[in-house]
Amino acid sequence: MKAWLLSLCGLSAFLIAGYLVQSSLNQTANRLDRQLAEVEEKLAAGDWDQVSSGLKKVQNTWDQTKTFWAVVTNHKEMDLIEEALIKTIKASSCKSYADAAINLGALRQFIKHIPERERFSMVNIF
Repeated sequence: MKAWLLSLCGLSAFLIAGYLVQSSLNQTANRLDRQLAEVEEKLAAGDWDQVSSGLKKVQNTWDQTKTFWAVVTNHKEMDLIEEALIKTIKASSCKSYADAAINLGALRQFIKHIPERERFSMVNIF
C-alpha cells in the first residue's frame, strides 16, 4: 500500500511540476512577444528612438528569463533567440528597416516556438 501511495505522490508531483513549468514558459513567452509587438509597431512607424528603448526592455526581460529557460529547454533554441535579438538591436541602431523587421519577425517566432516545443503533447512525444 505504501509503495502505491508513494508512486501516486511522485506521479502527482511530476505532473504538477510539469504544469507549472509549462505555465511559466507560456507567461514569459507571452510577455516577451507583447514587448516585441510594441517594438514592431514603433518600427513600422519609423520611431527609431522608441524602437531602441523597446529593445532595451526586451533585452532586460530576456536576461531575466534566460536563466530559467536554460534549465528547461534546449540551448540551441536559446542561442537562436540571442542571435536574433542581437541582430535586431544592431539593425535598429543602423536604422535598417528591412533587416530589423526580418530579424524581429524571426525573434518573435523563436520565442513563440519554445513553449510549443516543450509542451507535453502527442506530437512532441512521437
